[in-house]
Amino acid sequence: MGAILDGGKGTTPGLIHLFLPVMAAPPEVTSKNLSGKYIMNKTLSDDTDDILKLQGVSWFKRRAISMFTLTLVVKHYTDEAGVEHIDIDQTLSGGIPGMSEDRTLDWQERSESDDIFGAVIGLSKRIKLEEVEDEFLKSGWSEDTVEDGTVLAVAWSDPENNKLTWKAELTWGFEILDGERRHARHVKFTSSDKKDGPIFKRLYYDYGEFNHTKVSRLCLSHPQPFLAMACPNTVTTTNFTGKFKLNRALSDDIDETLKIQGVGYMKRTAIANISVTLEPKRYIDDAGVEHVDVKQTLSGGFKAPPDNMILDSQDYSRDDDLFGAVIVNTRRIKVEELEIDFLKGDWTEDTLEAGLVYCVVSSDTAKSKKDWVIHLVWGFTIKDGVRRFSRRYRLTTKERSEPIYVNLYYDHAE
Repeated sequence: MGAILDGGKGTTPGLIHLFLPVMAAPPEVTSKNLSGKYIMNKTLSDDTDDILKLQGVSWFKRRAISMFTLTLVVKHYTDEAGVEHIDIDQTLSGGIPGMSEDRTLDWQERSESDDIFGAVIGLSKRIKLEEVEDEFLKSGWSEDTVEDGTVLAVAWSDPENNKLTWKAELTWGFEILDGERRHARHVKFTSSDKKDGPIFKRLYYDYGEFNHTKVSRLCLSHPQPFLAMACPNTVTTTNFTGKFKLNRALSDDIDETLKIQGVGYMKRTAIANISVTLEPKRYIDDAGVEHVDVKQTLSGGFKAPPDNMILDSQDYSRDDDLFGAVIVNTRRIKVEELEIDFLKGDWTEDTLEAGLVYCVVSSDTAKSKKDWVIHLVWGFTIKDGVRRFSRRYRLTTKERSEPIYVNLYYDHAE
């Protein structure tokens, strides 16, 4: 219902369009017959990151949205009562299922709550363009849209269940752009947090089929430049230098633990498709307290929020973008002091000598209503004959009788 999800500039729009049998929308596809497949054209569309931010969409979700290309599969029909419906299934890059967006064009309010926009109220109808009040929403349409009318979709934050106050008004139809007839959406967005007037955006879609397989093959044949190597012996838990890139082939899948931690579908999908590179910096402050500050970079060069740890055995409360309210306690520990056998094994001699970075992260149950605990250690190990940085953890929760154990391995690069 939020409907602004499909905006945002992509990182590789030229790459995506190499494999679209892009065509102008055929004349039989109109605002009265939208059935078909539409691929978001990020090159032609306006960037909507500012709108998503005002809607309360987190940094991580906004990065995920900007990196995925969205395909809409639209079914447009009229029911037995003569009421018009538009049902939309969304698919992300790689064939990953997205959300569904079902609209009933009867101008009746409907409430819903989703992982992206929270609690939202919306309504939709068909309307003649001359009845649309805002000039931006009513202008620039093709002759058939002028004749048939536009779909007017309005959504706003639910004041009883959403802390933010915003309203999005959209008109759907077709435009002639660069000599081609395209499906388009005009967006007028207002927010209590933006005092200088509405935001106006145009979104454009190609009509055709998105070939996920060819794009995936090209991405595999043109990987991001990254010189992976074994971690040198000089890089230890007391001397973190260089960059560490997650090796997904060697690492365990973490989707189950993320789901238990309350991470939503959209974020888990993004995590499964984004490469993460860590750049830790260790230092001792003037009070003699050890710190490890970690810069995090995602695929495409996006900077993620840093992870800064203070190794003083003190509890710190955080409001984390992924996990919500958590309590973190970090310290350096000798392997023999660990009580969990899984965390003890297979570390290099230098890690045994210098000790591990040991972090206990637990949900702040009073704030988050979740109940899980992770015991996490950092160190170096030999994996497949190569010295690698490794993180391993155990997750426990009252929802499961058995813990979950996870090994993560990283490649090193200068």
